[in-house]
Formats: sequence, C-alpha cells, structure tokens
Amino acid sequence: MAVDPPVLAVKGLTKSFGDLDVIDGLDLTVRQGELMAIVGPSGCGKTTLLRLLAGLETPTAGSVKVRGEPVTGSGPDRVLIFQEGTVFPWATVEENVSFGMEARGDVDPERVAEAVRTCGLDGFQDNYPRTLSGGMERRVALARAMVAEPDMLLMDEPFSSLDAQTSRILQNTLMRLWKETGTTVVLVTHDVEVALRLASRVMVVSSRPLRERDVHDLTGKDGEREVVRRKVLKVLEAEVGERLY
Repeated sequence: MAVDPPVLAVKGLTKSFGDLDVIDGLDLTVRQGELMAIVGPSGCGKTTLLRLLAGLETPTAGSVKVRGEPVTGSGPDRVLIFQEGTVFPWATVEENVSFGMEARGDVDPERVAEAVRTCGLDGFQDNYPRTLSGGMERRVALARAMVAEPDMLLMDEPFSSLDAQTSRILQNTLMRLWKETGTTVVLVTHDVEVALRLASRVMVVSSRPLRERDVHDLTGKDGEREVVRRKVLKVLEAEVGERLY
C-alpha cells in the first residue's frame, strides 16, 4: 500500500548569509494536520527557517519539499503570517481578509464572513487597522490566512508583544481554527508554555546556527506535558547558559 508523502519534508537544510551560518543541516518532517511548534532561543534562525519553508529564501544546501515536490518559490499552498501581523493600513478589516481572494478574482463573501466571525472580528468589518488593537490586527492576519485555505500555515512568533489575556484569546482562536479545518500548522516561538499548550509535536532547536536538539510528541496523556516541559527547559537552559524558570 502506497504511503502518502508528508506535507513537509526538510532534508539537510543549511542556510548561510556570507560568513554567517544561520541553519546547519536541519531535518524536519511534518505530517498532514499536525501543529508543529519549533522552540528555540531568540535570534537562533527560526524566522529564516520559516522564510525557507515559505519559499522566500533559497537554501545554501539541502532541500525543502511540500507533498513531495521541491519548493522553488512562494505559492498559495503555504501562507506565512509574519511576527508583526502585516495588515494593510489603507484597507478595512473585511478588505484585508478578502485581499488574497480579490487578487485571484474569486471572492467568496460567505467564506470571508465566516473567517471574520470565527476570528472574533464581527462588528469590525468596516474598521481600519488604526482603530484596532495589536491583538485584533493579529486576528485580521489570521483570518486572511485561513480564508485562503492553504495546505500549510506558517506562523512567526504569533503571540509575541501581546498581553497575557490577548495572547490566550488568540491562541484559543488558532486552536479552534486548526481543529475545524485540519490545516497543517508550523509555528516558531521562544515561549515554551505556548508550544506545550498548542502543539501536537515540539522540536527544540539550538542557538545559531540552528540545529535540532530534541523532538517530543505531545499527542499522549496531558500528564506527560510536564515531563516534556522539564526536558525542553533543560535543553534550552544549556543553550542560553542560564536558568529560564
């Protein structure tokens, strides 16, 4: 019986900028419908990794494949949500959410309305970004990504710079969308607690140059998460050279 290839397969991925080695020989496999969190110290190369997965950067060595096909550039099957959210200030919430559909000429008002509602933006359709909080801007970016129905959603520190309450609300929104749509998600973060709360699998990576340090499957019993938490913290503390919690 033939086995479907993983959604994402990374082999020997290496990226350098001149003499600066950012990623060194990374292997990574992500399965259909998985929420994979990549946890590592700040500045270790996680954003560069996402840009490589999105096709916005070219590897120095190694390969990135999506459903068995080499990534040679950006594509509608992958959507990257940048750390700062990236909404268009001249467009309303509804126009921001439907932007990609409008560019393709296939706007579906029902899908846009559903994304707006699911992301908690009902009543703000006609608002401009200047009237929104940072958390609401992140919701707009998430709604725009999900309405595109990508095979894979790539998220760069999606909850950074948010207060604890707003961060938790946005995490809940992401989890609800992930469970409803089955979209494959890869998010990078330096926050261990976020990774353990959201992910089905966690990869711990090193300081720059980014290398794999450990991988943990979190689909088992909830009680095992505390064990994983201690292991993840031990690895990260060794990387940064100080106690984290």
